[in-house]
Amino acid sequence: MPKNLKALRESLNLQQKEFCEPFGIKPNTYSNYEIGITEPKISFWRSVAERYHVTLDFLLDFTDDPHGSKYGDDFILSLSEKNLVEAWRRADEKERRLIAVTLEDYGFRYQEKNTDSEGVS
Repeated sequence: MPKNLKALRESLNLQQKEFCEPFGIKPNTYSNYEIGITEPKISFWRSVAERYHVTLDFLLDFTDDPHGSKYGDDFILSLSEKNLVEAWRRADEKERRLIAVTLEDYGFRYQEKNTDSEGVS
C-alpha cells in the first residue's frame, strides 16, 4: 500500500529521517509505515498531504497522480509549481515587485490583472 508515500519522499530527495522530522515521527516508526508493517493515523496522512500538496488518494495509492482530480484536468500543478504559488502568496509587495522584475528580465511579462481581451483582433 505505501508505494506512493515512498515515491513522494524519494521525489523530494529526502532520507526517511528528514521526511519524518516535520511530523514528529521517529525514523523507525516512519520506516514501518513505508514497508507496511504499521498503518499511520489519518492525522499523519493529512499532514503529509497538506505539507507536500498531494491528495490523500495519491498517498493511499488510489492513483499515481499526486494531485488526483483535486485540481481538475485543465489546471494541474507540479509540486514545484505549487511551491512557487505558495511563495508568491507569502511574499509582501516589495518581494512581489522583485519577482516581477526578475521575470521581466527573462522575457516574461507580469500583469496583476487578467487582460484576456488584450491583443485580440
